Amino acid sequence: MHDLGGGDEERIAGRVRVIGGDVEVAHAEGEETLVPIKHRVREREEPRERDDDGQDEENVLLRARQTAPFSQIWPGDGRHGRQRRLARPSWDVVANGMISAENSRKGVRRRWYLDLHGIRREGTKESGFSYRLPNGSIVSDDKVLARIRKLRIPPAWRDVRIARGDAAPLQAVGVDKKGRTQYLYHSRFRAQREEAKFKRVVEFGESLPALRRRVRADLNRGKHASRRDDALQRERVLASMVRLIDQGFFRIGNDKSAKSESTFGLSTIRGSHVKVDRDVVLFEYVGKWRKKQKRAVRDHDVATIIEQLKKKRGAELFKFQQNGKVCDVKDRHVNEYIQSIIGRDFTAKDFRTWAGTLLCSIALALQEQGASKAERKRRLRKAITATAEQLGNTPAVCRSSYICPRLIDEYTSGRPFEMLRKTRRGNPVSRTGLSIEEKALLKFLRETIADRRRAPRAAA
Repeated sequence: MHDLGGGDEERIAGRVRVIGGDVEVAHAEGEETLVPIKHRVREREEPRERDDDGQDEENVLLRARQTAPFSQIWPGDGRHGRQRRLARPSWDVVANGMISAENSRKGVRRRWYLDLHGIRREGTKESGFSYRLPNGSIVSDDKVLARIRKLRIPPAWRDVRIARGDAAPLQAVGVDKKGRTQYLYHSRFRAQREEAKFKRVVEFGESLPALRRRVRADLNRGKHASRRDDALQRERVLASMVRLIDQGFFRIGNDKSAKSESTFGLSTIRGSHVKVDRDVVLFEYVGKWRKKQKRAVRDHDVATIIEQLKKKRGAELFKFQQNGKVCDVKDRHVNEYIQSIIGRDFTAKDFRTWAGTLLCSIALALQEQGASKAERKRRLRKAITATAEQLGNTPAVCRSSYICPRLIDEYTSGRPFEMLRKTRRGNPVSRTGLSIEEKALLKFLRETIADRRRAPRAAA
């Protein structure tokens, strides 16, 4: 294991709990990276936040520590004109998928680091901004000020903190008018993150046939059981939920949102939110951001299971029978089921990313290729809006979180979507294997990988 600068560590069930040292794992916007910490960190010095699964923010993946290369110099702190020789990870840590986006936490650590050691912005747009170091001195170095201006931090942001070095993955953080924490990342870090996301979409698409075959097998298991409890075993209930996520593009949800905000996802949905009409299951509930959701999924096996679940006691719909006990389904149960079949760290969210990319690609393929870049951008916005309506979120969130960035790049650069245009216009999602549309999308994405690999050699 790499030397982490003498930090104290406590290994707990395959994770590392960091309470000191020169390097820590930072979490923000679905990514992790390793950043230096200037002073020894104790638990009492950092506000602790718990994620939706009730795990402490300080718990990080052990493999993030074991695989990260330490060979580069972190920029100096600026106080004494010295360069601090601190290890930081290469950009390949994110690009190679060593640090998983789905296993990462929130942005508490990066924000906390900049709060302590970053440059603080003061003033207003009208009076002018000044920038102050943690020791209280005003930043006067022209190069540093030029770099800050180049970041183009919105004037309306408050509580702005800025990284001192131009190589830091997180360059600035602040709070917008609506009170939301916003992040500005290094352009190279964003590019690596998008590349990792693209590869993940391809790998998930390749894993779908095996997952769907297992779901079908688990749905058939217990179908003819004489006792109702035997028909609601763990694997069969979880298989029905994965089928719904796959066919209906549901969010998985979590207990925290259900209790504090009265917003629901599939794992927390109530029996009162669901009606069964023969083979059709109708859902009507309040989802994330308090947006009303209405979904209908036609599936005989799932409809049968839900009818049986509605007869069980308890507010929450999904529960399973295990060792003679009734257990409410949690989001982690669904994710564990997915990972037990296809491995890696895929979760329920990967279904929505795959679906968003698929639906957007179909919407783009059904349109004529725009002659100009402006026309292509207009048609792209139209396709993203249509995709967002089916996923049940806003176009902005849909584009940033649920559509593969490479698909957007390929379309705006003028690449024709003939392969996708020739597909049928039926149900784009298959219950077994891959649909014609999904096969076309996967082939299209693989070709973009091959094209990118050939491009440097051709240029040379």
